Amino acid sequence: MVLHLRPELPGLSPGDDPLQLATAELIADLREAGLPATETGPATPGTKGTLTDVAVTIGGSTAAAGALVRIINLWLHRDRRRTLTITRSGPDTPEVIKIQGEAISDRTLHEAIQKLLDDEPA
Repeated sequence: MVLHLRPELPGLSPGDDPLQLATAELIADLREAGLPATETGPATPGTKGTLTDVAVTIGGSTAAAGALVRIINLWLHRDRRRTLTITRSGPDTPEVIKIQGEAISDRTLHEAIQKLLDDEPA
């Protein structure tokens, strides 16, 4: 399954260096954890410009979800202004999770990601 991650920093445009560096950091973290990740264009139809998504291929196992949760939490806690939108495309409408805030529960994040993985369209 492929999940699309969209890193964001409030007040910055997608082409701004701090956001580009944060995106590169996320990709490096995912790859280091053994999760295949590539930079892609906008995953959302109708969007344009330099918005960058990170496509990460992940299995449906609890271990894979746990690895993704650890990477996301580490990445978010490096700069508390960071937010991340996770999208899984489906046959009808995409499933979307937006993660923002300072006190992000590992358990809540793990359950949300696991739900995305468990609800994979047939």
